[in-house]
Amino acid sequence: MFSKLLKEHQAKQSVIREENERLRKVAVNSVPPVTSGLVDSVNGGVAAVFANQRKLEAEARNLQQNANRFAKQTQQWVTLLEGFNTSLKEIGDIENWAKTIEQDMLSIASSLEYVYKTQTQTPPEQPK
Repeated sequence: MFSKLLKEHQAKQSVIREENERLRKVAVNSVPPVTSGLVDSVNGGVAAVFANQRKLEAEARNLQQNANRFAKQTQQWVTLLEGFNTSLKEIGDIENWAKTIEQDMLSIASSLEYVYKTQTQTPPEQPK
């Protein structure tokens, strides 16, 4: 009775081992396709990220070039406005100079007129 149970147990164990071995082989054989699929899906994502990175780098270079051009143009505008401002100051200086000359001329004319009037209004001195 024990020997029969032992033989049945050993037979079941043998069947279970064979089934486990068969399942292990099936599992081992199915690993490469699954791994390949996972690697392909990850690589696809990596390729997309890499492509996006290249686009971003190209856009960054383009933006840097545009910023440099804008900075140069802005500097040219600043130089132009500084020249314009200097010209306006010079015009203001010339206008101030002209007003000063005009005031001096009016003062001289007033003085000459005063001298003329005082000489013509006073009788000439009589010699003694």
